Amino acid sequence: MGIFKKREEKPEKKWPTIRSIRFKRYSEGFTFYRVPRGDGRPGYQTVSVYTGDYYFLPKSAPSRIFLRVFYSLSVLAAAGLFLFCGTRAIPFNVARYTALLQLPVIFLFLYTLTVLFYYIIAPKRMTVYDYRTTSLRLQKSCLALIGFLLICTLAAVLYLCFTGFRETSSTLLCAAGFLFSAVFMDILYRVERKLPYEKERSQDRPPKGGIKC
Repeated sequence: MGIFKKREEKPEKKWPTIRSIRFKRYSEGFTFYRVPRGDGRPGYQTVSVYTGDYYFLPKSAPSRIFLRVFYSLSVLAAAGLFLFCGTRAIPFNVARYTALLQLPVIFLFLYTLTVLFYYIIAPKRMTVYDYRTTSLRLQKSCLALIGFLLICTLAAVLYLCFTGFRETSSTLLCAAGFLFSAVFMDILYRVERKLPYEKERSQDRPPKGGIKC
């Protein structure tokens, strides 16, 4: 052995990119295999087999149609109340800090509607990715909306206190609308959180002659 040893070069650390993070989340629960090409050409092709857990609702749970209709009506009612109160021409809605509080709520409602759309079209037996992007994401968006709506309600009450209770009826109407909008979202959140989702291991088999990647 020589006096000087050659230092082993460590592999270059690759930082995760947005594309790699998305692929990792989307492919969670899948196992990838290399199998010979079936078209007679040399080489291999990569195929994926879902080997994770499937999430589904048992027969004792509320029907999927009922849940989707109920959730849609709840979100539309909450968004309608917020828009009705937030667009009224009163001094409270004209204040700058009110606009700063209400703008995130608008984006959160749009985001929640997008999540709800994917929840509606989700399959009966959901993969890990399906479950996280529908049920869990819907719960998180509901919590975020509840928080911002309660902040808007508190802002309306504080506005009355600092302005000597001028425009009391219209401002209280806005506060009540924001509060009831938060109540609708809270009901949706509690219903979805208490659903007894069950898990079942996938029975899909790996392809013949496949080599796990």
